[in-house]
Amino acid sequence: MTVSTGAYGTLLVAHVLFSLLTTPVVFWVGSPYGKLTDAFRARAPTFLVGTSVPGKAGWVVMETAALVTYWWTWLRSAPAVPSGWAWLYAALWTVHYVNRAWIYPWRSPSRSPMGLTVVLAAVVFNVINGFVNGAWAGACTSRPPVFSFLLGLALFIAGFLNNVWADERLMALRRIPDGPRYRIPYGGGFAWVSSPHYLAELLEWTGYAMATGALPAWLFVASTAANLVPRAQHAHRWYRRQFPDYPADRQAIIPYLY
Repeated sequence: MTVSTGAYGTLLVAHVLFSLLTTPVVFWVGSPYGKLTDAFRARAPTFLVGTSVPGKAGWVVMETAALVTYWWTWLRSAPAVPSGWAWLYAALWTVHYVNRAWIYPWRSPSRSPMGLTVVLAAVVFNVINGFVNGAWAGACTSRPPVFSFLLGLALFIAGFLNNVWADERLMALRRIPDGPRYRIPYGGGFAWVSSPHYLAELLEWTGYAMATGALPAWLFVASTAANLVPRAQHAHRWYRRQFPDYPADRQAIIPYLY
C-alpha cells in the first residue's frame, strides 16, 4: 500500500512551518533539558511546564516516534523488493534513532523531568519527520550521484561518532561521585565549541541529506538547525555565567564563528 500523495504534501508543508516557528520560540523560551530546565521554566508559558513526566521516559517516547513512523511509512511505500538504496537509508536512520531513543537514555545517569506538552510537541514533529522521510526512502529506487553519496555518508558517520563521543564525555563528568553536578567539559570538539554534540548531529543529518538528495531530508536539516542552534546559544551563555574561568575562545556551535 502506498502513502497518499495528498497526505505526503500536507506533511511536507507542516515540516516547513515547524522550522519557521521553532527558531524564534526556542531563542525566546530556551530548552527544557538538563542545565537549561530552570531558565526554560522561568520563560515558558505555563501550559508548557504545568505537567511534567520523568525525563528518561519522555525522551524514549518522543525519539521512538521518529523510528516507528519512519519504518511504518517505509514499509507502506516500498515495492515488493525494496532497492538496496532504500535499505541503506533505512539502516542509517535506524542506527541513529536506536542510539538516540534507547541507548543514549539508558547510558545517561539521570534526566530532569520534562513538560508533558513539550514531549507531545516533539512526538508530533517526529511523527511528521519520520513519515515524510520514511515514505521517500522506502520508494527510492535510483542511485544517487557517487560524490555526494560518499561525502554524505562520510559526514553522517563522522557526525554520529562525534555525537556519541561528546554525549559520553558529558555523562562521564556527571558520573563523578563527588563535587558539582556540572563541570567544564574539555577535549575533542569541546576545544572549539560549547555544544559539539549539537554540531555533530547537524553534520550527521546534513550528511544524510547529501547521501539521499531527498527534499524531506534537507527539511530535516533545516529543522535540526532551527532547534539546535538556539539551544547551543543558551547552553553557551549558561556556561559563561556559571564558570568565570570558562574558555573565552569557545563559540556556541560553529568553531570560530558562532
